[in-house]
Amino acid sequence: VNICKIRHPQELTAQEVTKIKQYLTDPQYLYWSLSSVYWQMLRESASYMSLVSFYKYAKLLKLSRQKPPHRRKKHTTGIRADKPLQLLHADLTIFRPLDNTKVYIYFIADNFSRKILAWKASLQYSAKLTFQNLKEVYEKYNLQTLNPQIDFMTDNGSENKAEVDTFIETHNINKIIAQKDILFSNSMIEAVNKRIKYDFLFPVEIQNYQQCVKHLELAVKEYNNKPYHPLNGLTPEEAFARKIPDIQKLKQHITEARLLRIEENRKSKCINHR
Repeated sequence: VNICKIRHPQELTAQEVTKIKQYLTDPQYLYWSLSSVYWQMLRESASYMSLVSFYKYAKLLKLSRQKPPHRRKKHTTGIRADKPLQLLHADLTIFRPLDNTKVYIYFIADNFSRKILAWKASLQYSAKLTFQNLKEVYEKYNLQTLNPQIDFMTDNGSENKAEVDTFIETHNINKIIAQKDILFSNSMIEAVNKRIKYDFLFPVEIQNYQQCVKHLELAVKEYNNKPYHPLNGLTPEEAFARKIPDIQKLKQHITEARLLRIEENRKSKCINHR
């Protein structure tokens, strides 16, 4: 970080490095991925640089996120929708507060935007909760007006049967069972489960079911309004609203910042310069 800026004028300025440090040490973003913090910094016009430079300085500052090594092999790109509400995913995950109770969390998410459309938390394992989520989404987003029918992907668990199948039979919904009806897994919603638990639930000492429900209300809202690299820096809410990311404008900002950086660094004094 302290190399001669005259000899290396394209290096980030001290102010830009400070901005990176501020964002990476901000408690609000402490459990965000590096790419999400990067996009948040750009969205707030705090500083502009390439993602590669951001990663480089995060490493130099020893502020990279510590992640356990991946044990799963790489998979091909999963199934992708072309627009919101074309393909929905449902899944169940379990979270244990400090009192060791089992909290069953039911999610429905949109494939295109990754937005959580509905959720329920309960001490019960029941298909009724998945049904309530599906009915809520169906009515809230007027799915009966969509044509052709909506694809609804689940796993083969009992929480996705009974009332769920009864509802699907009388509505324009096509149920797809992951790794049975198609080769793809239900990885999209499983990724949502992981982000909610690792980014919002695990970092907090949640005592019981009641605290878990209250915290989930905030977590889902923040998840839906957090920028993601796979969405080109958009939030799930923005992607769901069909907002188009202005990549060219961001590239222009980064280019302008690089030119200003070179100009400023060339003015700096370096005791090692000959």
